[in-house]
Amino acid sequence: MKGIVLRGAVGFGAAIVVAALALAAIRFFSDGPIAVLPGGPMSGPHASGPFPEFDTPPGGLIELQVEGWRPSSRTVIGFLHDGNLYVPAVRAESKWWPKQVLENPGVFVRHMGSLYKRRASRVTDPLLMSSLRETVTATERLSSEIFTAQTTWYFRLDPM
Repeated sequence: MKGIVLRGAVGFGAAIVVAALALAAIRFFSDGPIAVLPGGPMSGPHASGPFPEFDTPPGGLIELQVEGWRPSSRTVIGFLHDGNLYVPAVRAESKWWPKQVLENPGVFVRHMGSLYKRRASRVTDPLLMSSLRETVTATERLSSEIFTAQTTWYFRLDPM
């Protein structure tokens, strides 16, 4: 009986390892994020014009590629405020990508299939942060606490 349980546990563990490796490979070699899961580098035509308006002003979901030793991408909320593009990083201190953006501010944004090269800069002005919090909580019908928390950082994405 112990042998059957042991073989079952080993088989289950092996299946979990194989599934984790397969997911890591899919994420690494994917063309951008997969829904809420981070993905690999993004492809698409490079756009040089201004960032397009969102279907539902002032914002919506965009894909953000962070540069660095291993480029990775994720789906984030993007919104326009006073003509500038912003993204919030909820619980930023516990995530890899906001810290990477501080070290290497060059990012790509993919929206409507086109890539936009941008330079990310963290917003530190309290008045602007307050205004951004109001804008994003009006845009996203999510709990306003996550966007107003001190652990949420905001980045302005300027054209390069």
